[in-house]
Amino acid sequence: MTPRQKVAVFDFDGVISTYNGWRGFDVFGEPIPSTIKVMNDLQSQGWRIVIFTTRHFTPAMQEWLRIAGVTYDDVNNTKHNPPHTSNKPIADVYVDDRAVNFHGQSAPQLMDEIKGVANSKGSPLDVAKEN
Repeated sequence: MTPRQKVAVFDFDGVISTYNGWRGFDVFGEPIPSTIKVMNDLQSQGWRIVIFTTRHFTPAMQEWLRIAGVTYDDVNNTKHNPPHTSNKPIADVYVDDRAVNFHGQSAPQLMDEIKGVANSKGSPLDVAKEN
């Protein structure tokens, strides 16, 4: 039996590219070398790499990824998902700067972690209303 290919999903802003607030559809931060190295290493080890972001995948973003040396299999695509599943990519791991990892913590601990992440960054919803 062939082992199933592992899937890693990476957010773009704040994970692959630095992010200091929304500046436009085709305005990106600087590449984050440590993330890019891990993505490339995982892909060379046989992992499927999916970039899943709220950004549209534009030609400028594709060029930014090429210049930054990012290897990936898909952007905003869930074609690896089984039929009749949602558009959330099925993955073995998600890498996102706004995530809270649930590992069985109590309700108060979970609430503290959620509020800590939410309060440490500006809301992306505020930016979306401006555009």
